[in-house]
Amino acid sequence: MIQQITQGLRPLFRVELRFLSATSDPSPTQRREIAIEGARAVKDAAKQLATLQHALQNGGWRGGVIPDGRKLVREGLRAAARAKLSTEQYARYQEELDIKVRDQRKAITLNLVANLDRVLFLSIEQREKIGEGLLSHWNEATFPTLENLVNYEAYFPVLPDRQITPFLDEAQLIAWNGVQKVTFGQSFNFQFNNGVPVDPADEDEDEKAAMAEVEKKK
Repeated sequence: MIQQITQGLRPLFRVELRFLSATSDPSPTQRREIAIEGARAVKDAAKQLATLQHALQNGGWRGGVIPDGRKLVREGLRAAARAKLSTEQYARYQEELDIKVRDQRKAITLNLVANLDRVLFLSIEQREKIGEGLLSHWNEATFPTLENLVNYEAYFPVLPDRQITPFLDEAQLIAWNGVQKVTFGQSFNFQFNNGVPVDPADEDEDEKAAMAEVEKKK
């Protein structure tokens, strides 16, 4: 199970490593050292998620926030970048990473509002107010990840009523109260590439070498 989840996380690792490279311009040595730490983060994340999946499948899950594989990998790379990059390089990376996170939250919010609109037939003003409220009161423990949105778009998370119900009319309130809602926590989709085959030509040499190094020392 750990090996399967590791393979599922590797495309995310590759994307995050390339994002770091594009924003901070590391030297070849810096990039390889950061990749090794990122590979360790991938293996640690896979172990956490495998333990969780085993608990979910065998009735041992006691609730709580489900770890987000993408975030675990990203945080591992970010810690390595802080240690290996210069102050200027790391500042550029962190600035772009903050922008990326904000953009991802905006994308999630827009998709949530669009899903609400399909059920509640919201006005332009309602969409704007609900979207602003959700974005300004972001809750990673409740809101779905991008992976959730792709795989579970027919389901609604347990959104905070105070960010929705004040803007609805009576008919919309009845419809909203009748919508089935689920607790997403963080991403519980363990097929992180969403079933899309990974092109071998898209491989990253540092990512390959780092994963091989970590596997060798396992």
